[in-house]
Amino acid sequence: MKSLCLVGLVFLSIIGFGAADDFDPVPGGVYQLEEDSKEDARGLLDTSLTKLATKDGPSYKTVALTKVTRHLEAGNLFTYEVELENGAENKQCIVRILNQPWRDEEVSKIQVRCGEEDEVDHNFISEDVYLASEYTYY
Repeated sequence: MKSLCLVGLVFLSIIGFGAADDFDPVPGGVYQLEEDSKEDARGLLDTSLTKLATKDGPSYKTVALTKVTRHLEAGNLFTYEVELENGAENKQCIVRILNQPWRDEEVSKIQVRCGEEDEVDHNFISEDVYLASEYTYY
C-alpha cells in the first residue's frame, strides 16, 4: 500500500512539473524573457535610448543584451542587463524602462545605471501627471 501511494505521489509530481511550464503571467510577477520576446524588448530599449538622447541624456547604443526581465504592475517594467556604447567606450549597465502603452508617451520613464557612474533618470510624461500618480515605479 505504501509503495502504491509513493508511486501515485511521484506520478502527480511529474504531472505538476509539466503543467508548471504552461503558466500565464501573474500581475506583480517578474519573468525572464526568452529569445523571441527578448528581441521585441530590445526594440523598446533601442527606441527609448534614442528618445533619451534627444532629451537630456547621453547617446547610448545597445551592443549586447544579456538578460531581460518583465515585471507586470502599473504597466510593464522591463529591466535590462546590457552592454551599452557611449562614444568609444562600452559599459555594462542596468536599464529600467516603464512601459505604459495606454499613455500618450508609450515609455513613461527610463533609468540607466552604469557601474559607479551617476544614474541617468528621465520621465517622458509631464511632471504634473507623474507627481499626481499614486505609484512608485522603482
